[in-house]
Amino acid sequence: VMKLLNLDKNVFDITIAGDEVTHPKPHPEMYKTVLGRLQLKASQALAFEDSVAGAKAADRAKIPTIVIWDGSFDRKAYPDKVLYYFSDFTPLAGSLDADAQDHLDTLYKHVTSQTSPA
Repeated sequence: VMKLLNLDKNVFDITIAGDEVTHPKPHPEMYKTVLGRLQLKASQALAFEDSVAGAKAADRAKIPTIVIWDGSFDRKAYPDKVLYYFSDFTPLAGSLDADAQDHLDTLYKHVTSQTSPA
């Protein structure tokens, strides 16, 4: 899929697929592997997930998580610590190349300006 969408080169610092780990999501192995390869702490990362299993994996790896949510699953199925639910990436336009702390600051400002909580 990455090649098909022309996202396989110079877009992400690292990618990892399910066949590169022993345990699939919701196990945190995939996220922990990426953190290790990038030499980052969980607090220095931000996960964007579109599935319950992915959000649980990020949560279990202690990574702050944003869910791109289409409403097909009740929010109660997701971890309690999800920072926010967005229907798409529109609220983040222009900020996806910021570092994790910048993301968290931007998201905090966005979330606190909303009328409905996560």
